[in-house]
Amino acid sequence: MEIKIINNKKAKILAAIVDWDGTISLLREGWNKVMKDYIANYISLNPQKKDLLWAENFIKETMGENTVDQMLGMMAKAHENGVKNMPIDQKKRKNLAEKQRIKYRKSLEEKMRSKRIKRAKVHPGEFINKGIKKFLQELKKRNVKIFVISGSEQKERGGIEEEVEILKLKHYFEKVFGYNGQIHPYTKENALKWIIKKYKIKNPLQILVVGDGPKEIKTGRDFGTITIGLVSNNLSKKNLLKSGADYIVYNPTDLVDCLNYIDLGSYR
Repeated sequence: MEIKIINNKKAKILAAIVDWDGTISLLREGWNKVMKDYIANYISLNPQKKDLLWAENFIKETMGENTVDQMLGMMAKAHENGVKNMPIDQKKRKNLAEKQRIKYRKSLEEKMRSKRIKRAKVHPGEFINKGIKKFLQELKKRNVKIFVISGSEQKERGGIEEEVEILKLKHYFEKVFGYNGQIHPYTKENALKWIIKKYKIKNPLQILVVGDGPKEIKTGRDFGTITIGLVSNNLSKKNLLKSGADYIVYNPTDLVDCLNYIDLGSYR
């Protein structure tokens, strides 16, 4: 067991917000490599090593953001490189970013996700991060309200809600938050505000945020929650510390031990 304590925060946990891709689900494992190639080919007519490096760093910095917002950043870089013009009109810009999101999703589907979904329908456990199910069960035992957050699509075909069903995890969650298009703007900040208001949580320390991306950790930090950063192939310990993680866990199987240390609730 290896848990690094940065800020020794403890509280009676009432709600837990857990990132989906990479933290719970492995269905899209390797998505960052697909996105890196997609971005490099968009920002350059003839992608070089420097373009791949830029794309890799950009993904690390924006991991956890809505995919459509990542596409906007990609478009801005292509404009800066003189490869493609960025629409001045904000509506046209957002529409173009949405089209790029759909194209990227199609690429992700073709290169990995569709085959994994087919197998997951028969063997769902293969695509759940080791130790996560035990962690979710432990939260449930303590009557903690659990929520999923993701920058990926929520309701559309192939979205997070469908994946939650396929992995047979729906009964653990109160609600799934994800991208729902431009008509219903979504941010992880808004999801956290909704939870605080809905469940009348007065002390933000009673909310636990768990994830392997900078976005959810930064959001949790800004709201004053307790944050657990999970070191993964996507993000290093250094990046999680920079994002404001209170605890660093190197293996998801150690999350229950971390919870035992943090939670001051009556259940043991």
